[in-house]
Amino acid sequence: AGRMARRVITVSQFSSEMLQRFRVARASKIAVVHNGANHLLRTPSDHSVLESFGLVPHGYVLMLGSSFAYKNTEVIYEAFSRMERPRPKLAVVARADLRQTLKIADDLGDDFVALSDISDGQLRSLYENALVFVQPAKTEGFAMTQLEALNAGSPVITTPFGSMREVLADDVVYVESASPVAWRDAILRFRDEPGLRASTLALGQAMAAKYTWQRTSDALWQKVAEVAAS
Repeated sequence: AGRMARRVITVSQFSSEMLQRFRVARASKIAVVHNGANHLLRTPSDHSVLESFGLVPHGYVLMLGSSFAYKNTEVIYEAFSRMERPRPKLAVVARADLRQTLKIADDLGDDFVALSDISDGQLRSLYENALVFVQPAKTEGFAMTQLEALNAGSPVITTPFGSMREVLADDVVYVESASPVAWRDAILRFRDEPGLRASTLALGQAMAAKYTWQRTSDALWQKVAEVAAS
């Protein structure tokens, strides 16, 4: 399909380079249109989720759970196991049976919270009230969840791999190391340094605000119109 299409549109320069590297399409056929990320703002926050799961504002770190190896979520579990108590809670949005599938859950005890069947309004509230959102993936075609978190009100710690620096610039905190200790230290900075959360979030939100679906649809239509006109 990539070779037969007149135009290939993808979501980041990084993705474009991968399409070229694996000979899906040549550079002259590829256009980059970044995704929007403001969709969650259409739904009001539902703060009932905090009481339901025993969470307090800025008292937990939020992560989206995944079984895919490239998401690298294990490094966050290990980072928390190396934190001395008292420590923030680790709230993970995932399947209901997540606790049963993770050996480390017993080590974290009540500091580990698995969140399942979450609505958009509840997810927005979880982002908004988190101490920080962590996304340790080894690669991503587009930094969608990081932008979601920023738009909803959470600062972000992530990796500089894949499309992350292209999309997020210098307006989030990066951890390059795969070391759980490095992740632990980065997370604890948000707990221990007054003002870090607010200052980091302000920079990130100003950057994230430009990734709107209106902007994306306008750019996409322009690319389609160019093909139609030719």
